[in-house]
Amino acid sequence: MLTLWFSFVPTAIAQQQAEDDDEKVVASAEEFERWLREDVIDLLTDEECFIAWQVKTEEQRRAFVREFWESRNQNPPCPDNRFQIVYRAWQSYAKANFSNAKRDGASTDRGRIFVLLGPPDWVKLAWPLRGAFCGCYSSFPFEVWRYEKVVVRGLTFENLELEFIDPSMESEFRLALPPEEKAVFLREPCM
Repeated sequence: MLTLWFSFVPTAIAQQQAEDDDEKVVASAEEFERWLREDVIDLLTDEECFIAWQVKTEEQRRAFVREFWESRNQNPPCPDNRFQIVYRAWQSYAKANFSNAKRDGASTDRGRIFVLLGPPDWVKLAWPLRGAFCGCYSSFPFEVWRYEKVVVRGLTFENLELEFIDPSMESEFRLALPPEEKAVFLREPCM
């Protein structure tokens, strides 16, 4: 569905929107930090985190943002950065589909994984059943996302299954991995 929707978005319009968004990012130090902490945190390399700490002026912010997206452009001669356009489309999808009462969809674990890895190859959903005698639930809702093959920060994963559990039963699905394994996919803010 996302692919179908995305195919109808004119590239020139999407690229212009991306450029407009980048102008907002470089306008102030606060907006630049928000962009780093919320929008692209899971894409940043360790080197980019280090460099981001050194950025002080609007000119430096502009250069950093330009280089950030250009380094991810899979077809540099083309003026349209397909990576940036798809990334922003996935962010919009995550915001619309993974939000809950406490967090924007793109900042939830499911949203961050979706934005980083794209749509999973398949999803298994499981919702708890209420017990007939006690009125209690037998388990928590969970989802399993499977990716046939993905690359994250230079690491290739085949047949990767990620489980998201919602112990609060309020659509707060959390990635069910130990912190050290979770850090492979979801970065902590470097600023």
